Amino acid sequence: SSGAVWRGQFLGKRNPFTTRREAAAQDATGSDPAAEKREAASADLAVIYERFVKLAGPFWTKEKNEDAREAQIMLAGVFALTLGCTGVSVLFNFLGRDFYNALAEKNVDGFWHQMQIYLATIPACIPVFVFRDFFSSK
Repeated sequence: SSGAVWRGQFLGKRNPFTTRREAAAQDATGSDPAAEKREAASADLAVIYERFVKLAGPFWTKEKNEDAREAQIMLAGVFALTLGCTGVSVLFNFLGRDFYNALAEKNVDGFWHQMQIYLATIPACIPVFVFRDFFSSK
């Protein structure tokens, strides 16, 4: 019957809409509880890590993918650029604070000093965001 197919008896897969009570009944009928745990939605870090390695492993190993080294280098680059973006955001936060403090205090010298820092920092830091977006999209 179609109910048997939904329960995964013919497909060999667990139905994601199965309730715990139904899953317990399936376990009582002789299904493998360890396989059920691996297939069910889980917040267990060990299960998540196992699934990630099973899914991503072939992409990152040289035996199964000749571009694995290039992918690893690009991932490291995107990670470094993301950290750089975070650093630049923090820097702009501090610059903005000092800039607006100078404005609020009506400190003309402080205002122009912060304006010079802003004008020097923006062209130096914007490429970090551009490169991160460029390499993330590849």
